[in-house]
Amino acid sequence: NINGLSVPTTIYLDDVSVVRIAAKSADTTAPQIWGVMDYVILEGTAFDPLLGVRVYDHYDKSLTAAHVKVVSNNVDTLVPGAYTVVYELMDSSRNKVTVTRNVTVVAAAEIADSSIVFIDGDFSLMAPITNLDANIGWTLKISGTGAFDPAVFEDGYVKINVTAVGTVPHGIQFFQRNSFMSPAGSMYVLTFRAKADVARDIRVSFEETTNFGVLSYQVVAISTEWTTYQVILYNKLQTHPDVKIGFFLGLIDATMPERSALTMVYFDDVSLELVGYALDADDPVIYAPATTLVTSATAYNALTGVKYGDAAKKPVVVVTSAVEGLVTFDPLTGIYAVDIDTAGVYTITYTVTDMYGNQTVVDRVLTVNDPV
Repeated sequence: NINGLSVPTTIYLDDVSVVRIAAKSADTTAPQIWGVMDYVILEGTAFDPLLGVRVYDHYDKSLTAAHVKVVSNNVDTLVPGAYTVVYELMDSSRNKVTVTRNVTVVAAAEIADSSIVFIDGDFSLMAPITNLDANIGWTLKISGTGAFDPAVFEDGYVKINVTAVGTVPHGIQFFQRNSFMSPAGSMYVLTFRAKADVARDIRVSFEETTNFGVLSYQVVAISTEWTTYQVILYNKLQTHPDVKIGFFLGLIDATMPERSALTMVYFDDVSLELVGYALDADDPVIYAPATTLVTSATAYNALTGVKYGDAAKKPVVVVTSAVEGLVTFDPLTGIYAVDIDTAGVYTITYTVTDMYGNQTVVDRVLTVNDPV
């Protein structure tokens, strides 16, 4: 119904064609370099200025991170202090962007505490190991046709007898989850002691649990003698509120099944150290347009038409009003309800806070009219 003037009738169409405009509009927009937030790194930790770097251009889709040029980099991770890295990227239309990144090298006493701390990492508490993802502590489970004997605590370590590796690396998983939060740009060193009765490979995996995407992983060759191993794990994409870190004991590489032996595998002294992280000083964003409504006995959802976001996944939104009783919150549904039973012009306030405490506050005007 077009402007109230449409009527039932038969419409005839013929010779419909679509012709592409030969000349595209000029590309004058510079590309973007992502993942180059200001950074803090632990003294003595290797720094790769291109680690986690991504690119975007609205026109030139051939651009990749390999096209990013490091113009200058004076970072010396052996000496605490403030440094800079300058990046440059040019697209096919010769639009160029230059980004300066501040990198601070700090001593161990100044590095932030990790939000990820293993429970019973040295197995001295002999905390119960279950096959439940939500277990507090260690989880040992299979995927597909992997199989194992129950984990056994012995002399301050744990041992797992692998009886079938299945068809994938995660055929057997030994990990912790425990609502671990990992901010974007975080870099960790996972340290553990391990051995196996028969030398074999295992896979150390770092995953987010919303879609179980792999953030980073490394295959480690375990020997028959107790050895201390260290693995670098990096979260380059976005902040995740629930990640898991652990060891996969399934079929690590289908082309080398002999490296996934059926054997007893031993673990001890598992720990994780935060050695690098991005600085997030950016406030979250919110779009809350003024809205005109008609009075109704049914409350209005305050988040209708509202969009918000942040580099940190899912910031918290709180809706309030100076008018007592205008906005109510239902903790069961998570809905902020606005009373629109009476005509008037109302202001409601949205406070958006990310997990680092950065905050944005905006007012939204709701105009409520009586029905015509």
